[in-house]
Amino acid sequence: MSSSLQVFWKYLSFILLIFNALVVRAHQPDLSSLMIYEQGGKSFLAIKSALSAFESEIEYSYQKGAYKTPDEFQKLVIRHFQNKSFLVINGDTIKLLHPQVNLGHETTLFAELSAIPMPLKSMHIKNAIFADISNSICEVIITLNGIPQKQFLLSFASKHEANLNVENGTWVMVENSNPLFTKSTITFLGIFVLAICLVSGMLILKGRASKVRLSRHYV
Repeated sequence: MSSSLQVFWKYLSFILLIFNALVVRAHQPDLSSLMIYEQGGKSFLAIKSALSAFESEIEYSYQKGAYKTPDEFQKLVIRHFQNKSFLVINGDTIKLLHPQVNLGHETTLFAELSAIPMPLKSMHIKNAIFADISNSICEVIITLNGIPQKQFLLSFASKHEANLNVENGTWVMVENSNPLFTKSTITFLGIFVLAICLVSGMLILKGRASKVRLSRHYV
C-alpha cells in the first residue's frame, strides 16, 4: 500500500472515530471527549460533550441562576475549565490560550496550546470539568508531533487524570505513580493486614483456652 493511501486511511479512520464519538456523546451527558491535535502549525485542545453536561456542571459549581445569558454561561464554562483542567508536557505546564466555547446540542470548548517543549518525552493530563457527573467518562485522543495516535479513558477511577511517557516512538500509559498505591506498598499492606488477623486469631484462641482452664479449675 502506497504512503498516500496509508495517510488517507489513517485520517479516514480518525474522522470516523470522531464522528462515532460525537453521535453517542451528544445524547449522553456522562460521556465526553478531549482531543489534543495539531493544525496549521499550532497545537490545540478541544473538549466536546452534550450541552446538558456543561449546564449540569456549571449549575453544580456556581449554583442555579449563576448566568442569565449565553455569554455569561460561556464565561463560566471557561472559568470552570481553567480551574479543573491542566496539561504538563516534559515537566512544563502548558498554557491554555484563547479558550472559546461553541454552544449547541453538542458543545465544544477550544483552547490553543502554548509552545510545546520538544522532543516529547512525557505528558500529565487532567480533565475534571465533568467530575461531578456520576460515572462520567472522558475519551482522550492525542495526535502530536507525528507520534502514533493514542486513545485512553479518564474516569473517577483514575481521578480524571493520566500520565504518559514516550517510549520507542509511542505513547505509553504510566501506571498509578502515587507511592501509596505501588505494588510493593499494596503487598506490604496485605501482609500487614494478614499478620494482624493471625495475631488477633491467636489471641482469641488463647483467651478461650484460658477460660476453659479456669472453668475446669473451679468445677
